[in-house]
Amino acid sequence: MWNCVVCSSKNEASRVRCAECGTPIKDSRLATTRVRPAAETQHAETARPRPSPPSGTTELQAAPPPASEPDAFLVSSLLEVPFPLCRSRIVHLGRAPTNTIVLPVPQVSRVHATISWNQAGFQVADRGSKNGTTVNGETVHRRPLVEGDVIGIGVVEFAFTTKLVNGASTLVNGDTIHEGLTSTSSLAGELRDVRLAEVWQMLELNQKTGRLRVRCGESSGWIYFDGGRAVHAQVGARRGEPAALELLRLNDGCFRFFPTPSIEVERTILRPSSSLLIEAARIADESGEQVA
Repeated sequence: MWNCVVCSSKNEASRVRCAECGTPIKDSRLATTRVRPAAETQHAETARPRPSPPSGTTELQAAPPPASEPDAFLVSSLLEVPFPLCRSRIVHLGRAPTNTIVLPVPQVSRVHATISWNQAGFQVADRGSKNGTTVNGETVHRRPLVEGDVIGIGVVEFAFTTKLVNGASTLVNGDTIHEGLTSTSSLAGELRDVRLAEVWQMLELNQKTGRLRVRCGESSGWIYFDGGRAVHAQVGARRGEPAALELLRLNDGCFRFFPTPSIEVERTILRPSSSLLIEAARIADESGEQVA
């Protein structure tokens, strides 16, 4: 077959003039093109090699999300969008390129941790990593996940949520969590503007339940509140009242409160809050410091 250069009509090879406009074949032969059968065209498109992805990438990479409706999300400043979690899929995190979420940093093991669903809900499990896996600053081997938990994979942090409001990534006071993942009553700020003792009293007065995260430089600590009462604190290996007193001494850094429906944690703070706050003020007076 050949195509007419005047009207582009397709003509049988035996014709000497275009069937549509009558242009002689001698004028149209220069534009003769072979029309491929549909099956041949499809085969050619399938066989055409696809461009290879660029090599040497060092950015965090996440596998395409599953087609089913997500049940929860992982949120991090390193991800362009929250990563969806589904009950039917095990998510592998590590440095090796075979992981679901690839974290190309030396502090992360090749096969570091997994997040999966069991009958009780989602859980994170460490896979024998060198630097360990943490939840809210506490090293864990296996831990059920609840709303607002912060998972540490080496130096990379992810927030776990089932209440994603929007997909816009926003850092708040250095926390790798999207603004709006917690309720509108969430509280965040700088210790140079608000003393930690005042934040503590505010949470107690409003009978809040949740976790208060305090960060200063590269270190961070947690204070757990149940109905306004501080019940647990942790800074690295220090737990309970010594950890709470250490946090109350901070005058620099930032804080953020993550409200939760309930708190399941070991009760390591047994004294009333007023007693701890008074002791923190006394220690600060003796050392010439100001209580955070």
